[in-house]
Amino acid sequence: MGTNPNPLAKKYFDEGGELFGQNRHVEAIERLTKAIEIDGEYASAYFNRALCYASLGMYDQATKDVEAVLRLEPDCHDGPYVLGVICEYQHNYERAIQWYNESLSKKADFPAARERLESLEGKMQPSLESFIETIDIGSEDEPASPSCGLSDFAEAGSKQRKLGETRIVEGQIKGIALTRPMRKIEDVVGLEEVKRALELSVIGPAKRPGGMKRWNLEGGLSVLLYGPTGCGKTYLVEALAGEIEAYILVLNLNEVLDMYSGNTEKNIHTVFRQARELVTKGGASHVVIFIDELDALGMSRAMDRDSSGKRAAVNQLLMELDGLDRNPEGLIIVGATNRPWDIDPALVRAGRFGDEWYVAAPSSQERSSLFELYLRGVPTDHVDYRRLAEMTGAYSPADIKRVVRVAKLRAMEREGVSGKETALSTNDVEEVIRGNQTSSLRSWFLTTAEEFLSKNLDRTKYRRMLEDMVMVLGNGDGLTQPEGIDPSLLPGIRGKQTVSAYA
Repeated sequence: MGTNPNPLAKKYFDEGGELFGQNRHVEAIERLTKAIEIDGEYASAYFNRALCYASLGMYDQATKDVEAVLRLEPDCHDGPYVLGVICEYQHNYERAIQWYNESLSKKADFPAARERLESLEGKMQPSLESFIETIDIGSEDEPASPSCGLSDFAEAGSKQRKLGETRIVEGQIKGIALTRPMRKIEDVVGLEEVKRALELSVIGPAKRPGGMKRWNLEGGLSVLLYGPTGCGKTYLVEALAGEIEAYILVLNLNEVLDMYSGNTEKNIHTVFRQARELVTKGGASHVVIFIDELDALGMSRAMDRDSSGKRAAVNQLLMELDGLDRNPEGLIIVGATNRPWDIDPALVRAGRFGDEWYVAAPSSQERSSLFELYLRGVPTDHVDYRRLAEMTGAYSPADIKRVVRVAKLRAMEREGVSGKETALSTNDVEEVIRGNQTSSLRSWFLTTAEEFLSKNLDRTKYRRMLEDMVMVLGNGDGLTQPEGIDPSLLPGIRGKQTVSAYA
């Protein structure tokens, strides 16, 4: 693209390309912007800056840069291709197809555009939108009805697409909304052990059904994620679903539980039946049923003796989890909880939620990475991420995200008052941290410590959780006994760093 650019502009262009190759997109944008300021007709600089913006999810800026490329080089075949990719990321598939066709009209043998066009057309025929209308989600003795009214896809730039809406009539679920996350496992910060376990037990089998048959392995997968609030259990489920191109049906307690006898059991059955039919009738190759707060729905029947409704809910859930004929290949069930010890033992045996994985509090290195992640694409001035990580030893990923948001808002306000562009500094974030005394991890672990003392829970099983308890409630080095905690609670535990996902 372009010929004979200004030598100084070419220097900045080359530096930007090098930074882009290192995934340092914000710095690359700075160099490419300097190249464009020097040479306003440098089409290649606009093009590469568009790629940087697109990588950061800044689609409006990316689109403007590609439009600049097309003004400078109307016959460019790369420009329409990039616009097609941007539209595809925003789930505007019809417009993406138009751009890919335009790219091919300029260069018929352009393989990248041809491959994306064929892939996209294959995905859209037949579409899940048309298929889902044929599924009967009422009770077996009711006439067939559409699963749900279709809605528009999620807003541009979202990390997931949404299909339909949940419909409830007189306490009974008639259809559950589907979501299709775009995240991937590689987007998860840390949590290497859990990611490896999911790759082995869920993602691998989902991607290699032939291998399952060769090794005589059964379908119908289930897993339980547990750990402190705000550490990324839901995010991890979305990444899991995105990795295997699965739709998620969320089993929400406020939608499933009903005061009238029998409705709760019917609602649980409806969710599972809709998921099974999507898989068995060809509507989706993989569907994830996500049950958040599993402890509330599947509370131990021994603990909840006064509630026949809760016992019936647990019994129904057990029935849905049992039987290969009920849970075909392609159906994956994921539970999440902050209180795994309260779940009925029958639910966490092998064959049900037998695989349990701890989603831990973030380590210092992971907190540093989280700050860097949440500040990506933001004008910054030499932020010391390690320093911020040291100041937030008791913070969850959700806490860190909240701190960064407040710092951004303050910087934006300062910019509005002064009328001058500003950059966010380490001090900006430090001020928010110093003024923010709340830590969801600290309060959660204090409550959990009381649970361990009062219920005499299995310390071997929850050893990783206890290690995090020392790190959060202690002085941060993992060697000091947390204040106010019975010394007998954590015998021999030291501050082993663990891994985490971000929320």
